Amino acid sequence: MSYFKSILPQVLSWIEEQKTHPWILLRGDLGAGKTTFTKELLTELGFDTQQIQSPTFLKLLSYKNSKSELALHMDAYRIEEEKEFLRLGLEDYDQIKIGLVEWPDLFISFLKTYPAFRETLEVEKVLEITLPSDHDLSKVLIREFLF
Repeated sequence: MSYFKSILPQVLSWIEEQKTHPWILLRGDLGAGKTTFTKELLTELGFDTQQIQSPTFLKLLSYKNSKSELALHMDAYRIEEEKEFLRLGLEDYDQIKIGLVEWPDLFISFLKTYPAFRETLEVEKVLEITLPSDHDLSKVLIREFLF
């Protein structure tokens, strides 16, 4: 049984409604379940769970599904300044199905500072999910906002 079974339908519905590539920002303390949520969501979207891991040390991982659609999974915890996002080569990724960003504060600042990247990555609306440290799913906060 999926740990995030109760919130996945709402997130999947939001993804289907998007006219541009959906971007999901994941907040929560260490161990709150950001990578576990990513695995469960990407499994629902047809990605192979064998590939999915925490991007903590690599900062950015990409996964392809059987349709050659791409999921970007970024961990911005160790990114110290906005310019580091420029070195990740985000503009080189095409056919993005979904983007997920753990520890998104600096990524949000990057997108505000470099609006051309916001257009390239098609970041218009984002879904922000805050996962509580105590794993009480009734406390999960899900909100949408526009850039």
